[in-house]
Amino acid sequence: MDRFRPSRGSTDDGWFRVGTIEVTTTILIVGLSTLSLFIRAATLLLYDATVLRSWQVRSGQIWRIGSWPLANEISLWTAISIALLYVFGREIERLLGRVRYVWFLAILTAVPGVIAVALDLGVGGIQLIEFALFGVFVMVNPTARSFFNIPLWVFGAVILGIQVLQLLEYRMWDQLVFLGLLCGVALLALRAFNLSDEYPWIPKLPLPAFITKDPYTKANRAREKAKRQHSSKGPKVVPIRGTGHLDRASQADMDMLLDKIADGGVDSLTLAERRRLDEHSRRLRES
Repeated sequence: MDRFRPSRGSTDDGWFRVGTIEVTTTILIVGLSTLSLFIRAATLLLYDATVLRSWQVRSGQIWRIGSWPLANEISLWTAISIALLYVFGREIERLLGRVRYVWFLAILTAVPGVIAVALDLGVGGIQLIEFALFGVFVMVNPTARSFFNIPLWVFGAVILGIQVLQLLEYRMWDQLVFLGLLCGVALLALRAFNLSDEYPWIPKLPLPAFITKDPYTKANRAREKAKRQHSSKGPKVVPIRGTGHLDRASQADMDMLLDKIADGGVDSLTLAERRRLDEHSRRLRES
């Protein structure tokens, strides 16, 4: 069984750098969500301007379809949700690449938002997005285990149960319906972005090419190519990222996988190949 250990550092470039920190999409969302709590402590203006209310969207305030994750209440559950979003969000961002991850989040946010307007629902809060990302991660890594060797899917089931019971207790029917809607969209996105091929029962909807294009930037591919060229002239054990090293066989396998990505994009990798690439990357970071 695989044991889940959050990656240390980013395997892909962020959008920009602040000091030594690569600012990725996940970090931006975590930062905005945290900031929303401080703003709410001072005023309710941000909450009122971002929460999804169907009648306000119909009156022209269409930004609410995408802004509802920032309509956060100050609570321990919200703080935990932000922390979990950072942990699992960056893992999914690492798998998808920064561009496709943005599209992934846009679909998780906008599609349920549009349907919620049609159903006259009112929702808000980053915990809904966090729960969807956690669920996707568990389905991508069904054998992953965490503390005390407990499968992650058990934690997912417990969190889902608690969330549903809370919504039932307070008769929050809008949130309950929206949670089910969000889970359905997350499952469709899981298949559409080729995050897993283990669930053939989930319909695979085609996405436009500009969404599914290679997430590796030209700069990333040029850097990997330069490193591979350097490795062919150097010693048998070669550092790639950080201070880690791979043996000759693992290095050759990683080079082959990177070449396959450069030729056909990350979608050309099978699920087993993606896991091998993840394992090589993890070994490099942890050496």
